[in-house]
Amino acid sequence: MTRLAGDGGSESAFHAVVLGAAAAAAVGAFVRPAWTAAIVGLGGAAGAGLASVIARAASVPQGAYVAALAIPIGATLFAWGLATLGRSLRCPDPGVALCALIAVVTGLTSLRWVDPIAERLSLERRGEFRRSVFKSDLATAAAYEVAGYDRLHAPDVYDETTIASLPMALPQTRSAAAAWSIVGIALGALGFLVASVRRRLVERRATRSAP
Repeated sequence: MTRLAGDGGSESAFHAVVLGAAAAAAVGAFVRPAWTAAIVGLGGAAGAGLASVIARAASVPQGAYVAALAIPIGATLFAWGLATLGRSLRCPDPGVALCALIAVVTGLTSLRWVDPIAERLSLERRGEFRRSVFKSDLATAAAYEVAGYDRLHAPDVYDETTIASLPMALPQTRSAAAAWSIVGIALGALGFLVASVRRRLVERRATRSAP
């Protein structure tokens, strides 16, 4: 695993990427006709701030700007899909949107909970679980591919987690963002299907009860 320089600029860029992804997820989760202008404006402001921080980073890895675009797209689609499914199941707003946002934030902080959960599994399944979670870790991918920040060797990660010292390949931004996007689109499609079926059932009942 290649160790990168961990200067203040790269660490700041990493935090900006994660906050930008969370802001983008909020757009996907909360955006409704009445909220569109305000929330999309907030997302645009967060994106502009993210771009300026990345531009000031000490060293920007090759392909950083493509990765910086893929990360909020994945977060937005995942939050949108989960919130759409929840609304189709008649979960109340804004609670369903908040739950979708919390799910994204949980995914972005997977290094904090992957070890405690893995330790509850059998020895045979611990490694597989860690690898599957780490492979889709958007935050760690952002640290290396966008900010040039050696996150796994940061003291609060390396000294407090097991996964940081394991010999695993770093997550790739494109594949991780694609996984988040595909899951989000699938959840959203399922939500549209549920809403469509429910609407047809309501129409049938209304037709049958009509005089």
